Amino acid sequence: MITKSEEARLQEKVWKYRISETDQWNFARWHRWANDERKAWGDPLLDEDEARSKWDNEIFPNLDEDQYE
Repeated sequence: MITKSEEARLQEKVWKYRISETDQWNFARWHRWANDERKAWGDPLLDEDEARSKWDNEIFPNLDEDQYE
């Protein structure tokens, strides 16, 4: 079960693609971020292959302009 303070922290936490870094760096950072959220919510963690597939097919192709920094 997630506590109120963990829920508030997750709502404030926003991942953004850093254009000054490589795609691999951004993927690794997103993978850690996604697993932190999954862990907090009690969801199964993504292994490297699952994360790469999700990144390549769902996350990276659908980034909006406001998700870059």
